[in-house]
Amino acid sequence: MLDFTGRVGTRRITTIVALCIAVSCILAACSRGEMAARNELEAIIERDAVLFDFEDIPDALSAKLSGYAVVVLGEYHGVLEHHSLVREMAKALHPKGFRGLILEYPHGFSWMLTEYSTGRINEADPLLLEHTPGILAEIREYNARLGEDERLSVSGCDINHHPYYFVSSLDYISELIGDSDCMEELREALLTPEGQYLESSRYISVLDEYAEYLRDHRNELSSAWGTRWYDMVSELVEIEILSVGIRESYDEDYAAAHAQREEVIKLLVDRRLSELDGPALVNVGSYHGQKKHFMGTEKEWLAEYLHESSPVTAGSSFSVKAIPAEGTIEMDGPGNNIRVSFRDEPGNKELLSLLASRADDRAAFLPLDDPLFSEKRVDLDYHHRRMAIRPKDQYDAFILYPRASVYR
Repeated sequence: MLDFTGRVGTRRITTIVALCIAVSCILAACSRGEMAARNELEAIIERDAVLFDFEDIPDALSAKLSGYAVVVLGEYHGVLEHHSLVREMAKALHPKGFRGLILEYPHGFSWMLTEYSTGRINEADPLLLEHTPGILAEIREYNARLGEDERLSVSGCDINHHPYYFVSSLDYISELIGDSDCMEELREALLTPEGQYLESSRYISVLDEYAEYLRDHRNELSSAWGTRWYDMVSELVEIEILSVGIRESYDEDYAAAHAQREEVIKLLVDRRLSELDGPALVNVGSYHGQKKHFMGTEKEWLAEYLHESSPVTAGSSFSVKAIPAEGTIEMDGPGNNIRVSFRDEPGNKELLSLLASRADDRAAFLPLDDPLFSEKRVDLDYHHRRMAIRPKDQYDAFILYPRASVYR
């Protein structure tokens, strides 16, 4: 009698292995996801894209964003046209109840952004005006027509990347609150006899002592300066202490320092939002605007936090990436400029090129509401990086504007 047991066992094992390989391939394909076809994307763009003349925000766009506690707008830094978009979006959202515009700008001048934009002070540091072309002066002019309780409040949410922002603020505040001795004493303590900033450990030591002084004399200083100014100065010192540590860590551990910086940004955005009597538009670099990490250092970025965890906005945030169809953008800081352009070519399935082709010389707003953007991978060209992902995982919408020029 012939014994087929071994053969049957071998065949069974071979079959099981083949099934496992097949299942693994299916699971891998599912994880990668099916790519969207060009005709599918063109149909969605034709149906859902809102085309508009740049700087004339359509009601369809502002109405779409009006139901959220916060709208995060992701930018390419240094682009003048994006500043125009920020200004016009803030103005368009204001009648919908929005009361804040939060910029990725050093905290040391945040109070100045607020006071100048709302008309409480008439002068601002020249550097602040230079860095906010098309935004700050124009929002101030817009606010001049409104009652004090209705005005758009502009503020900043970033760390101080240089001590200048903090130390210069002391000079301005001392004049405004009429207590030059207190601020001058701190300012002098932070500088060497030659006028240079102290090295970090001594600098932080001075700030720690001053923070303790503020806490110990809260009632006295609040009475002398007013509670609002006391709170501003206290927060200035708090954030500068955090900023020093982060500034010093960049060279040693960039990823860790960047994560710490993101935590400060989250903290400040939450604080500003909680102070407002209405929603806010938050303008930050497009990496910060990701709902899920795809670009930059791996961490929980601002938009993901606002969407998932923030006690102020969880479940009520909307994230938009703004991108130019052509022009010049910055890469890795001022002076490192590149030319960019979307060109629709035969067979091209890249979403933003197709959107640019549809928009021609106009701007376009494309909400990513269609289920395809959550289910299928889409080819995306961000000028500096190309990827194939499910777009809804990263952003809620795109705004394409016709052209970009660098202002700095």
